[in-house]
Amino acid sequence: SILHVPSNAAAASMLANYLRMNALATSEYICFLYEKAATNAHRTRSLAISLLEDDTVADETKEWVELLLLNGVAGCEFEGDDEEDNNDDEHEDEDGEGDVVSDSEVEATSSFMAAL
Repeated sequence: SILHVPSNAAAASMLANYLRMNALATSEYICFLYEKAATNAHRTRSLAISLLEDDTVADETKEWVELLLLNGVAGCEFEGDDEEDNNDDEHEDEDGEGDVVSDSEVEATSSFMAAL
């Protein structure tokens, strides 16, 4: 996956974990991979959010963005309102906005591991 999509944050983080656990690379290179994974996860999350908020993007495309970019690459969850009969106030975040995307698990873990 990392060969076909070099900015795949989840794959870069897993590669760094594999190299660290098996002592197959220097600590400097492993930290570089973790930092790269964290940066890519942040960028992917930002891009995916902008696509989900864009009204010109088709709903089918938004579904793929949620599944592939948010869930698969960045390790985020889209906490959107899938049911039409729910009250809009139930799904607002603390700023009064609607749908929310969780923080990136890949970014958080990679940042933590790079700091070690």
